[in-house]
Amino acid sequence: EADNDLKQRIASEMNLSETAFLKTIKESDTFQSGKRFSLDWYTPLCQVPLCGHATLASAAVLFMECSK
Repeated sequence: EADNDLKQRIASEMNLSETAFLKTIKESDTFQSGKRFSLDWYTPLCQVPLCGHATLASAAVLFMECSK
């Protein structure tokens, strides 16, 4: 898992309004086997408590990729 400093550097480099970082709750789970996930959201300047658009986009990626 990326630490907060790395996530912030990635978000700054991406330079989007928000960048979402998705991870499984249980370390033994994969994205295909996991049933619960957590999200962290970053702007280019700081971590933020919530981002609706990035949450929906992350859910869409999970549904598309895990249904293959």
